[in-house]
Amino acid sequence: MTKIISLFLLLYTQQALASWSGYAVVTPESQSEYEVDIKAVVSPSGICTVKFKAIGYPDKHAWLILTSSKLSNKEQKLRNYLWEDIDAPPNLVLKSKINPAIDKLNFLDNENVNDAYYEIKITNKISHSAYIYIDFPHPVNDGGYYYSIDLGAYCGW
Repeated sequence: MTKIISLFLLLYTQQALASWSGYAVVTPESQSEYEVDIKAVVSPSGICTVKFKAIGYPDKHAWLILTSSKLSNKEQKLRNYLWEDIDAPPNLVLKSKINPAIDKLNFLDNENVNDAYYEIKITNKISHSAYIYIDFPHPVNDGGYYYSIDLGAYCGW
Protein backbone atom coordinates (compact mmCIF):
# COMPACT_ATOMS: atom_id res chain seq x y z
CA MET A 1 0.00 0.00 0.00
CA THR A 2 2.87 2.36 0.82
CA LYS A 3 4.35 1.77 -2.65
CA ILE A 4 1.06 2.69 -4.32
CA ILE A 5 0.76 5.90 -2.30
CA SER A 6 4.40 6.78 -3.01
CA LEU A 7 3.92 6.19 -6.72
CA PHE A 8 0.78 8.34 -6.73
CA LEU A 9 2.58 11.18 -4.92
CA LEU A 10 5.54 10.94 -7.27
CA LEU A 11 3.36 11.15 -10.37
CA TYR A 12 1.19 13.89 -8.90
CA THR A 13 4.23 15.97 -7.92
CA GLN A 14 5.78 15.74 -11.39
CA GLN A 15 2.54 16.85 -12.98
CA ALA A 16 2.16 19.76 -10.59
CA LEU A 17 5.69 21.00 -11.26
CA ALA A 18 5.13 21.07 -15.01
CA SER A 19 1.67 22.66 -14.94
CA TRP A 20 1.95 26.38 -15.48
CA SER A 21 1.37 28.81 -18.25
CA GLY A 22 1.57 32.53 -18.68
CA TYR A 23 -0.23 34.97 -20.92
CA ALA A 24 1.93 37.50 -22.73
CA VAL A 25 0.83 40.56 -24.69
CA VAL A 26 3.75 41.27 -26.99
CA THR A 27 4.47 44.84 -28.05
CA PRO A 28 7.71 46.54 -29.09
CA GLU A 29 8.24 47.46 -25.42
CA SER A 30 7.69 43.95 -24.03
CA GLN A 31 9.10 41.66 -26.74
CA SER A 32 12.56 41.31 -25.15
CA GLU A 33 10.95 40.19 -21.88
CA TYR A 34 9.38 37.24 -23.73
CA GLU A 35 12.39 36.63 -26.01
CA VAL A 36 10.41 37.41 -29.15
CA ASP A 37 12.17 39.33 -31.93
CA ILE A 38 9.63 40.98 -34.22
CA LYS A 39 10.60 43.15 -37.16
CA ALA A 40 8.04 45.46 -38.77
CA VAL A 41 8.33 47.71 -41.81
CA VAL A 42 5.65 50.04 -43.15
CA SER A 43 5.97 50.74 -46.87
CA PRO A 44 5.14 54.13 -48.43
CA SER A 45 1.98 52.51 -49.85
CA GLY A 46 0.73 51.76 -46.32
CA ILE A 47 1.45 48.02 -46.19
CA CYS A 48 2.86 46.85 -42.87
CA THR A 49 5.05 43.73 -43.05
CA VAL A 50 5.64 41.94 -39.75
CA LYS A 51 8.11 39.05 -39.56
CA PHE A 52 9.25 36.90 -36.63
CA LYS A 53 10.42 33.40 -35.75
CA ALA A 54 7.57 30.88 -35.37
CA ILE A 55 7.27 30.68 -31.59
CA GLY A 56 6.88 27.11 -30.30
CA TYR A 57 6.29 25.69 -33.77
CA PRO A 58 5.19 22.99 -34.60
CA ASP A 59 3.44 22.41 -31.25
CA LYS A 60 1.97 25.89 -30.99
CA HIS A 61 -0.14 27.36 -33.76
CA ALA A 62 -0.86 30.94 -34.80
CA TRP A 63 -4.05 32.73 -35.78
CA LEU A 64 -4.65 36.13 -37.28
CA ILE A 65 -7.48 37.86 -35.44
CA LEU A 66 -9.15 40.97 -36.85
CA THR A 67 -11.75 42.97 -34.96
CA SER A 68 -13.64 46.13 -35.85
CA SER A 69 -12.20 47.97 -32.83
CA LYS A 70 -9.08 47.73 -30.70
CA LEU A 71 -9.06 45.09 -27.94
CA SER A 72 -7.80 45.61 -24.40
CA ASN A 73 -5.02 43.33 -23.15
CA LYS A 74 -7.61 41.27 -21.30
CA GLU A 75 -9.83 40.95 -24.39
CA GLN A 76 -6.81 39.70 -26.36
CA LYS A 77 -6.67 36.61 -24.14
CA LEU A 78 -8.35 34.24 -26.60
CA ARG A 79 -7.58 30.80 -25.18
CA ASN A 80 -11.24 29.96 -24.39
CA TYR A 81 -12.32 31.09 -27.83
CA LEU A 82 -9.76 28.96 -29.66
CA TRP A 83 -9.98 25.89 -27.44
CA GLU A 84 -13.70 25.80 -26.68
CA ASP A 85 -15.28 28.24 -29.16
CA ILE A 86 -16.63 30.41 -26.33
CA ASP A 87 -15.90 34.00 -25.29
CA ALA A 88 -15.29 35.31 -28.82
CA PRO A 89 -13.56 38.69 -28.86
CA PRO A 90 -15.90 41.67 -29.18
CA ASN A 91 -16.53 42.82 -32.75
CA LEU A 92 -14.75 39.83 -34.30
CA VAL A 93 -14.30 40.21 -38.05
CA LEU A 94 -11.89 37.39 -38.92
CA LYS A 95 -10.14 34.41 -37.34
CA SER A 96 -7.70 32.68 -39.66
CA LYS A 97 -5.02 30.13 -38.87
CA ILE A 98 -1.69 31.11 -40.35
CA ASN A 99 1.11 28.78 -41.31
CA PRO A 100 4.77 29.58 -41.03
CA ALA A 101 7.14 29.81 -43.96
CA ILE A 102 10.44 27.96 -44.00
CA ASP A 103 13.45 29.24 -45.90
CA LYS A 104 14.81 25.79 -46.72
CA LEU A 105 13.33 23.65 -49.48
CA ASN A 106 12.64 20.42 -47.60
CA PHE A 107 9.72 21.24 -45.30
CA LEU A 108 9.53 17.70 -43.89
CA ASP A 109 13.10 17.73 -42.58
CA ASN A 110 12.88 18.20 -38.79
CA GLU A 111 15.97 20.39 -38.79
CA ASN A 112 14.07 23.04 -40.74
CA VAL A 113 11.53 23.56 -37.94
CA ASN A 114 14.01 25.96 -36.31
CA ASP A 115 13.97 28.09 -39.48
CA ALA A 116 10.18 28.54 -39.51
CA TYR A 117 8.92 32.12 -39.39
CA TYR A 118 5.70 34.06 -39.73
CA GLU A 119 5.37 36.92 -42.15
CA ILE A 120 2.19 38.96 -42.18
CA LYS A 121 1.39 41.75 -44.63
CA ILE A 122 -1.50 43.93 -43.60
CA THR A 123 -2.66 47.40 -44.53
CA ASN A 124 -1.67 49.93 -41.95
CA LYS A 125 -5.32 51.12 -41.85
CA ILE A 126 -6.60 47.90 -40.25
CA SER A 127 -3.50 46.98 -38.21
CA HIS A 128 -4.83 48.92 -35.18
CA SER A 129 -7.29 46.08 -34.50
CA ALA A 130 -5.25 43.12 -35.77
CA TYR A 131 -3.56 40.53 -33.58
CA ILE A 132 -1.56 37.37 -33.96
CA TYR A 133 -2.48 34.88 -31.28
CA ILE A 134 -0.09 31.99 -30.58
CA ASP A 135 -1.07 29.04 -28.41
CA PHE A 136 -1.50 25.30 -28.43
CA PRO A 137 -4.52 24.35 -30.55
CA HIS A 138 -6.06 22.38 -27.66
CA PRO A 139 -5.60 22.06 -23.88
CA VAL A 140 -2.26 20.62 -22.80
CA ASN A 141 -0.55 20.01 -19.51
CA ASP A 142 2.67 21.63 -20.61
CA GLY A 143 3.21 25.20 -19.62
CA GLY A 144 5.04 28.09 -21.14
CA TYR A 145 3.68 31.28 -22.58
CA TYR A 146 0.78 31.83 -24.92
CA TYR A 147 0.95 35.08 -26.81
CA SER A 148 -1.08 37.91 -28.28
CA ILE A 149 0.94 40.10 -30.60
CA ASP A 150 -0.62 43.52 -31.09
CA LEU A 151 0.09 44.30 -34.76
CA GLY A 152 -1.06 47.90 -34.36
CA ALA A 153 1.79 48.51 -31.90
CA TYR A 154 4.25 47.40 -34.59
CA CYS A 155 2.62 49.18 -37.52
CA GLY A 156 2.48 52.63 -35.99
CA TRP A 157 -0.91 52.77 -34.26
